Amino acid sequence: MTVGELINRGEATQLAFKGEAAQLALKGEAAALGLGFKGEAARLAFAGELASALG
Repeated sequence: MTVGELINRGEATQLAFKGEAAQLALKGEAAALGLGFKGEAARLAFAGELASALG
């Protein structure tokens, strides 16, 4: 195996890790957004219950 092949392999590995990291970051952001929406929905539901209890 030549030095060039080793360098290419190393760069490919590095790119694969970057891709996986980006994918995990996106999954994390999607999960955080999902939790945010759930929290928002719960808050709105609670506000609605409060309004109906007061009204």
